[in-house]
Amino acid sequence: MFMLALLAMTGQVFAQGGVTGKVTDSTGEPLVGVNVLIKGTKTGTMTNLDGDYSLSAKSGSVLVFSCIGFATEEITVGSTPATLNVTLQAESNYLDDVVVVAYGTQKRKDLTGSMTEVKSEIVAIQNTTTVSRALEGTAPGLQVASVDGQPGFDMAIRLRGVSSTNGASASALIVIDGVAQQATSTYENPLSQLNSEDIASVSVLKDAASTALYGSRAGNGVILITTKKGAEGRPTITYDYSHSFQKRYNYGVNRLNSQEYMNFVNVFSKEMYLYNNNQYPYGNIAYDGGWTPQFTQDEIDNATTTDWVGKVLRTGNVNAHNFSVTGGYKMIKYYLGFNYYDEQG
Repeated sequence: MFMLALLAMTGQVFAQGGVTGKVTDSTGEPLVGVNVLIKGTKTGTMTNLDGDYSLSAKSGSVLVFSCIGFATEEITVGSTPATLNVTLQAESNYLDDVVVVAYGTQKRKDLTGSMTEVKSEIVAIQNTTTVSRALEGTAPGLQVASVDGQPGFDMAIRLRGVSSTNGASASALIVIDGVAQQATSTYENPLSQLNSEDIASVSVLKDAASTALYGSRAGNGVILITTKKGAEGRPTITYDYSHSFQKRYNYGVNRLNSQEYMNFVNVFSKEMYLYNNNQYPYGNIAYDGGWTPQFTQDEIDNATTTDWVGKVLRTGNVNAHNFSVTGGYKMIKYYLGFNYYDEQG
């Protein structure tokens, strides 16, 4: 009887073993802070910076692996537990039912207003110079148009048409990370200084519900921008580079050189003088000495022709560099983004 009890105790000791392993995502990167819990108990642990874990569990126990943003996995421990590596699949739609509003978040089913969400991937892949151009055509009713021809001026975003001759009053309100951006000039666009690679999500509010959330300044709609933030894990470095060029269309129109233009001005001004003095076109086209040519013959002979159109509308190279670093652990997370954009217009 004593021997049977001893054998039973020995079998129980051997059945109680240690489970170790690594938890990674679908790309093979280790996941930090994954909860590993024995189902039905309060016994568990978390993965370290390398994604490794160690837990005492007996044969037949069910280990539950859970992490925010990933689908939960349940795996049964075998009869000889040793190493158990797990790959968690990203759950991309876990926030689909949550909408960012003026002061926090709200469930989509409770949102009564007209809202369109623009995925960050759509904005990032656009080969455009500014965020405004990247948003063009991404949401119904969103119009991106030029409001001023000055070099360096960004496009204006309009959601509810033009209700005033004042260009600023027709533009949508831009809110970045919960802070309403106030333009200092009539046609300034706060998105002109924002890098498209740093955008996490874009929400477009188009109806009167936006006015209720942000007040009268949101009468033309609201563009909600949420930027990227740090995430737990090892430092992740991202760099991308793009190169393009801009070239004007050759219309094939012959232009006057300097001598031809100066002669034309002299002839035209003389004709206008004769016409205004009733000497043309009534037959008397004799010059009465009252007209003085604008350019002298010496100025015409010594004039130098410069193709200013060709210089202003030359082929220009466009180079864009984007660099970001993200990472962190528990209470400390960081995201650093750098952008260099050079356009030789």
